Amino acid sequence: MEVIVKHIAIAGLILVVSAFCPILHDVSRSQESSNQSVKVTVAGIEGAIFSEVYTAGWLPNGIFGLVNPAGSWTPAVGDIEHIERGLKTYLEAAKVDTRLADPIYDKSNLASKDVSRRIGQILHHYERFRRQYFGLMVKGSKKIYVNCFLDSCVVDDHGYPNWEENLLIELDGGFTYWQVVYDLETSQFSNLFINGDA
Repeated sequence: MEVIVKHIAIAGLILVVSAFCPILHDVSRSQESSNQSVKVTVAGIEGAIFSEVYTAGWLPNGIFGLVNPAGSWTPAVGDIEHIERGLKTYLEAAKVDTRLADPIYDKSNLASKDVSRRIGQILHHYERFRRQYFGLMVKGSKKIYVNCFLDSCVVDDHGYPNWEENLLIELDGGFTYWQVVYDLETSQFSNLFINGDA
């Protein structure tokens, strides 16, 4: 498995507020430039690992509300390799049984059918999703929050901060923006969340 690593300075947050592939807006420069992220490419997938210090700066803001973390830590490249080995398989299984995405989805309900359709869209474009990895402590367990977005939705040639340096948040965007949580101890995925459409 090929792994490419590059260190990058961190500053700020990217907030995206529009319908499909919006322009990125730098809305905060509150983080110190001494914080680091590490750019990684694992199995052809581009990503950025964010430091414990950077992640801790966002905990009070409720950004990682899916899991309600009590602390943060910095994932290693090996942790990301574990994620990337199992993520596509998890999505394929969750498409068939949406309760794997989240137990609230019963196979018989309409929401389950919509989630299955949207997971199918993600799988169709799977290799085109970039990732941001954040280490979280949840009830004493190490988890990794994986923030995913389609490469065509990243606009970094207009002077906006790069996705490798800033937390990217999208309020809409449909299947082009999604998040999942990985439990490092159990090697299980959970809390799949796919953004809604505007």
